[in-house]
Amino acid sequence: MDRGVPVTLLEQHKDFDRDFRGDTIHPSIMEILDQIGLAEPLHQLRHAKIYGPTLQIANTTFKPIDLRRLKTRFPYIFLVPQARFLEFLAADASKYPDFRLVMGANVEHDRRRWASPRSALSGP
Repeated sequence: MDRGVPVTLLEQHKDFDRDFRGDTIHPSIMEILDQIGLAEPLHQLRHAKIYGPTLQIANTTFKPIDLRRLKTRFPYIFLVPQARFLEFLAADASKYPDFRLVMGANVEHDRRRWASPRSALSGP
């Protein structure tokens, strides 16, 4: 019988909404997501794509970088709110029986409980 590795992810807050998190997913990360079958479903989320910056100097605009020149299926920066991306990843991970997400975890309070891999699985 093939068994997975038990994983418990502790999140201190009750949700993934934070103002300080970024909203960009770069081509190399999109490639990894594609390898694990998540790139296509990720595109179902509301998102935008940036192929490179446009700079304006005086009365002239130019594009110093054009990501479409990259040899990848994803020649762009994928923009999606970080909270939606983390919710997407957590939802996919929840399909695995050995994955557990604990929202509102207080690691300092629960540090004895989480001190060993065996006790981390029993959690709150």
